[in-house]
Amino acid sequence: MKFYTHAALLTAALLGCGDNNKGQEADGGASSFRIGGTVAGLDVDGLTIANNGDTLAVASGATSFEFDTKVASGATYAVTITTQPTGKVCTVDHGTGTATADVSDVYVACIPENQHSKQWTWRAGHDVVTNSGMLGVYGTLGVPAATNYPGGREWSRTWTDKAGNLWLFGGYGFGSAYTTDSSGANNDFGGQLNDLWKFDPASGHWTWVSGANGYTKTTGLGASGASAVYGTLGTPAAANVPGGREEANHWVDASGAVWIFGGVGIDANGVTGAMNDLWKFADGQWTWMGGTNSVGSVNFGGSNSVYGTKGIADAANLPGGRYGAASWTDAQGNFWLFGGSGVDSQPFGVHGNELVYLNDLWKYTPGQNGAAGTWTWVAGADTAPPSQAPRGGYGVPGVYGTLGTAASTNYPGSRNAAATWLDAAGNVWMFGGLGFDVTGARASFLNDLWKYTPSTGQWTWMGGPNTLDSPGNYGTLGQPNTANVPTARYGAATWVDGDGKFWLLGGQGMTMDTNFCYQLNDLWKLDPATGEWTWMGGTGSCGTGNGLPGVYGTLGTAAATNSPGGRYGILSWTDAAGRLWMFGGHGADSTTASTAAQGVRLNDLWSYEP
Repeated sequence: MKFYTHAALLTAALLGCGDNNKGQEADGGASSFRIGGTVAGLDVDGLTIANNGDTLAVASGATSFEFDTKVASGATYAVTITTQPTGKVCTVDHGTGTATADVSDVYVACIPENQHSKQWTWRAGHDVVTNSGMLGVYGTLGVPAATNYPGGREWSRTWTDKAGNLWLFGGYGFGSAYTTDSSGANNDFGGQLNDLWKFDPASGHWTWVSGANGYTKTTGLGASGASAVYGTLGTPAAANVPGGREEANHWVDASGAVWIFGGVGIDANGVTGAMNDLWKFADGQWTWMGGTNSVGSVNFGGSNSVYGTKGIADAANLPGGRYGAASWTDAQGNFWLFGGSGVDSQPFGVHGNELVYLNDLWKYTPGQNGAAGTWTWVAGADTAPPSQAPRGGYGVPGVYGTLGTAASTNYPGSRNAAATWLDAAGNVWMFGGLGFDVTGARASFLNDLWKYTPSTGQWTWMGGPNTLDSPGNYGTLGQPNTANVPTARYGAATWVDGDGKFWLLGGQGMTMDTNFCYQLNDLWKLDPATGEWTWMGGTGSCGTGNGLPGVYGTLGTAAATNSPGGRYGILSWTDAAGRLWMFGGHGADSTTASTAAQGVRLNDLWSYEP
């Protein structure tokens, strides 16, 4: 079980924000309440909705509705679509809650079927998860099989190779067996994984390529994990393997070799902490390419950063241990790294045994023919100051400047688990994360949008607020608008489609009514040419606060009503045809039991046709 997540420190305060029921107070002494709301876009007959068994036919042209049967005070309500109108797809927002007053804010939106995100297909994996996550079926190392399948997990690294295969490495989740206590009872909440998998979309078969099929108890604070075998620095070997880890970074070089950096993981001594080791996987073998093989402290620490001189590459330079950083590869083959949570220039322990929020920008230039290269500290702070609020964390506030105007003084605040995309011109776009806004008062959820232009080295604040925990603006389902913006969040899935549009799914953060949500399930599209967001699917609400369950439909069949459950720490790929793929994450399966438990580690596989 993880003990380090910064988001956990926010939960108690955020759960008190807002109220799912915003109807006016009923007359004094009322023992039951009306349930109703508004309707948009309904221009045909055939829509039927229900609430706890009470059904209601909604006529064409209706702009509001109210159920005949009231709900008792303190009882729950759950408005759902039971029959879709012909040629339309309708969705419900603010449809669940506890009746403490008349409810009038349930929102039913209907759009033409051909505009709806109707192309979700549940491809494989479980729609009902037992324990805290499903076990993997590893089969024989190196041999693909229809029965092979990774266990439930979150925060893995994913990439697509030149042949169109989808790869995943590690993450936090489950191997091939649960651990048990002395009585034989299952006491397994998962661990840091180091297994490497390959998925062939054509055959639908998984192959276990490398790493362990389980994990062992850590020798310090933090989660259990699979042990590392570092071998000799710079020398590939069949026995080498990185330790289990999550929220690492990766890059793919021109030769197709994959490089992995840092994350929360297991060092050479079996200790869990923030890593800064650099690995390369090529020709079926791992090579330890740089960084340290020890996190130092058993108190969930990490090695400090060695910044050197800003703008000057040096063999001694090295980013400190960190997790949740943003990363990308530029047109020249350099690897880039921004922020995350970890250790700045001060040794771990100086900041009260806390990892800090970072906003440093690094560039790694690989050596010739895949050899080790050098790091350059490009920009950002080398020390994170304390926040203004008690227990608000350490981090650097953002300097936003003027919306839409690039400037050398502009710079994003410290953050981790932001969403990133790379556009056709090589510019980097970054959205949200968990970190610091313009005030630097404390760390929480962001929904600001930034663009970094490598040719000028300048950042531009492109959209979203410069403050924390914003509810965003959903607008109309399927309709782009410059006023639209997703709610504040971190840990979302991202894709770039064949037309160069950016996609965003889920995460953990805020709902449209400023409530905290463990697992969001909304789907968004951003056109970088116009700066317009479009809400494409899912909902802006969260039920009881733990997320909404998924609608899986029939295995292998696309349907307008299919929708993945709320989740964060999601694994994602884009294939050669521009199809979007998604696996697992921490979230909700098809049951309300999974939401009551604040989510499980999923192993469902989905595809989406943009």
